[in-house]
Amino acid sequence: MLLISDLDETRSIDPEECLALANEYIRENSVDAIWENSWILRALANNRTFLLERYHERLKSYWSGDEKDKFQPQSLELARGNQFYIRSNIWMPLDAASRTLEFEQKLFAYNIPHDHNFQLLTVGYYGPGYPTEIYEYDSDCVTGEIGEKVDLSDKVDTILTPGRMIFYRQNKDIHIQHTPPEMSVSLNLSVADTNTDLLPQYIFDVDEHAIVGGAGDLHSNRLFLLDLFRTINDANTVEILSDFVRHFDCTRTRVTAFQVLQDIEPDACIPLLAKTDIGSIPYLSKQLARGNTAREYSRF
Repeated sequence: MLLISDLDETRSIDPEECLALANEYIRENSVDAIWENSWILRALANNRTFLLERYHERLKSYWSGDEKDKFQPQSLELARGNQFYIRSNIWMPLDAASRTLEFEQKLFAYNIPHDHNFQLLTVGYYGPGYPTEIYEYDSDCVTGEIGEKVDLSDKVDTILTPGRMIFYRQNKDIHIQHTPPEMSVSLNLSVADTNTDLLPQYIFDVDEHAIVGGAGDLHSNRLFLLDLFRTINDANTVEILSDFVRHFDCTRTRVTAFQVLQDIEPDACIPLLAKTDIGSIPYLSKQLARGNTAREYSRF
């Protein structure tokens, strides 16, 4: 069930208090624990003065040369701890005649159906808010292949208006953000889960009910780099890939490393099949049976 709420909350707090309260009340990385305490982020949204002050500070840091967050101009980190981080995000309307239209679409991730590999609680803060379409899917039932069909729930349309809260559950909710009619700002509370780097994040075609790519997360970046070694490699590459197959925590990464080895050094795969469980992983065992390699899997 999608989690959307216009929560009535009167308290007002700043980002540091928000982080402290999250640490105090949200004891585990679970949907229930986060949603039951969503009032914490809603209370931050009631503070109508802090964010402009933070953007003033950011502008002054450009003047002084101290600004480090050069690659995410639409996003500003407000507070970070070991378990949570809080950000603001600016959402701008797009000008169809702009020479930077394509860049802006990618920057704001408009019109791209995607999930998140972490828990993300968001609230509208300023402006009319971005319209969004949301679907549910079961990540336990997919293997992550490009073109793989995915069962989607019926679409839900909503707008992230000021005070409205949406919980994008980890590898559960797919959403499509659309350009708002006017500049809007949202606030996010995200969970810094240690498992996030091991989980995929997908781009979908909701009309075809299919996975069409990866969303630039570290999981996808690892697979992209592994694919590079099909072209550039030496003996050390073979050793490193073999270690990934034996020991890495992420099953998809192990499979892709094995399949790259199939391409560049097939003999190195024989002892791995004998001494590890790699050959019994379902979506690899099917490929081994058909004699295929990993290329159809590695770019997602």
